[in-house]
Amino acid sequence: MRNNKFLKSLLAGALAITMLAGATVPVSAEPIDPADIDELVITKNLNTTPGTTLPSEADRTFTFQMRYHSAMIGDTVLTNNSITGLGTGAWTPSTETGASFWRDVATVVVPAGTGSGTVSTADLLAGVTWPTAGEFTFYIREVVTTNPIVTELPNGNIETLTFDETVYRVTVQVTRNTTTGDLEVTGMAIWVATGPNADLTEAGKVGEVEFNNRFLREIPSTYCPTTDPNYPDCEEPGYNSAGLFVSKTVTGDGGDTEQLFDFIGTITHASDDPDLIDQTRTYRAWVYEPDEDNVMVRTGTYHIFGTTTAEPFQLRHGQELRFERLPVGTQFVFTETNAHAHTPSVIVTANGVASPAVSGTAAAGVTTGPDAYRTGETAANSAAFTNNRTVAPITGLLADNLPLILVGLAGVGLIGLLAVSRRRRAYDV
Repeated sequence: MRNNKFLKSLLAGALAITMLAGATVPVSAEPIDPADIDELVITKNLNTTPGTTLPSEADRTFTFQMRYHSAMIGDTVLTNNSITGLGTGAWTPSTETGASFWRDVATVVVPAGTGSGTVSTADLLAGVTWPTAGEFTFYIREVVTTNPIVTELPNGNIETLTFDETVYRVTVQVTRNTTTGDLEVTGMAIWVATGPNADLTEAGKVGEVEFNNRFLREIPSTYCPTTDPNYPDCEEPGYNSAGLFVSKTVTGDGGDTEQLFDFIGTITHASDDPDLIDQTRTYRAWVYEPDEDNVMVRTGTYHIFGTTTAEPFQLRHGQELRFERLPVGTQFVFTETNAHAHTPSVIVTANGVASPAVSGTAAAGVTTGPDAYRTGETAANSAAFTNNRTVAPITGLLADNLPLILVGLAGVGLIGLLAVSRRRRAYDV
């Protein structure tokens, strides 16, 4: 009995020593799944709306940090746990979470361009020297100072950069290659550790470390440099031609410049990403008209445009509908529903590019649709409606009586010809 117990103890001790030495044995009863993830790559996405130019390089540069949390083999804490190749110098694990326990491991720059951009790091573990076989757990985050960063520009534009504050937990499985004897990464498990999507269960494993930042550029048509640009109300407001305008012009000698013409408008979000644009957001537009000095001033009339139903509004000659703070790429459709006996037409301009004029009818009106246009960020965005009506000159003759008049004139001519003919016969006698 004693010999059997001694033999079992000896075998158990030898097994433990072998495991701690990094011999070729499983480091856990169930290998980390998915086992085919053997590289630690961070992907940075900078998401924005269509047509938006990404910001300066400083705002496209992002840094990531890691915190070394633990080194285990099965349920045993490894004492031989110092690693190198992640940041500067050797690194030992700690359960402390303070700033000093995080170290920078990568900095990336999202390429310049228009629309969303992405960039990925190289394998962060490629240069790591592992002390032994085991499971090494890290946390990864993006460096965030202020979130979000909101910048108001002199032209009234507002730029918002929002950071992804997700923290990931990554456990790296290291085993010894039985052929070469080298320690290698043979598996990796990744979880979202914080935020609404946090899930550290088996089912919560994700396939990559990915950070999604958002960049939104909003352009007002009219703004006030000294007050809240949401609701410009100042004596000398700024004017941004890249805003969205709907105008009404009446032409022709029969045009009614006092008539209010009926419209409906539909605004659609520039993106369906709720983290980029609140999908319940509405958009406000004010009616402007020229004053006695022909300077466009805001009236007391405004309209709120949602994204589920069309908003009715009215404009008369010389008036404009001006939108506040539309994100670049916002989609719009406007329709004149009642031309009031005028012939309507419309020209749509999107980011400075004018479409051919579209003509309608007095009965059916005219629309910029059916396809929506998107606002641009550098040049004019507008829907210019023109209604024309001309009046036929007064002749004193009714069109309905014109055939009778012509018949009468023909009869008079015929009588004259007969009279001349009889007179000639009398002379011939």
